[in-house]
Amino acid sequence: MLVRALLLVGIVASHATAETLKAPKCGPAKTPPAKVRTVKDVDWCNFDIGFWKGPLRQGHAEVHLYADMGQPHDTIAASLRGVIYGDYNGDKVLDAAVVIESSTWIGKTGDHSGGTSVHMYTLASGKPTSIGSIPAGTPVDAITLGKGIVTIVSGPKNAKATMRFRRGKSDFEEVKATKSSTP
Repeated sequence: MLVRALLLVGIVASHATAETLKAPKCGPAKTPPAKVRTVKDVDWCNFDIGFWKGPLRQGHAEVHLYADMGQPHDTIAASLRGVIYGDYNGDKVLDAAVVIESSTWIGKTGDHSGGTSVHMYTLASGKPTSIGSIPAGTPVDAITLGKGIVTIVSGPKNAKATMRFRRGKSDFEEVKATKSSTP
């Protein structure tokens, strides 16, 4: 009886809940702590996510590509849309889902494109370490981290989608819905 009660408490306590994505409050770069103990210590607004020419600055990065000075030019931009924290894989180490929205504008044609990605980080040897990225719709509304699955609710109002991902051999892979995995 006691084992059954403890098992039930463990299941209830480990249930992951969807976290609503909130816009970050970004400012100038902060002095990093002497020792990063958790991904919550990272200044994501001024973090190098691997964007073209360096880190985000106050939640934004932008590159301008000029063919001819004074003429229309291409612009590539990235913006931090929010961060969700949780123990995605059950190792009792807090992970971060960093949501980045990017856009590209082509000067000569006026064409533009964009997208949103969820970059997953964990802490390894005291440093935030990428464990992969996941394509998402724009905007991202909520993310759930838990039981080795990342669930993302995203897309425009008239086309919301809920997609589930698990870590594959080289990156995250979509988990196809089955009768036993649908909510």
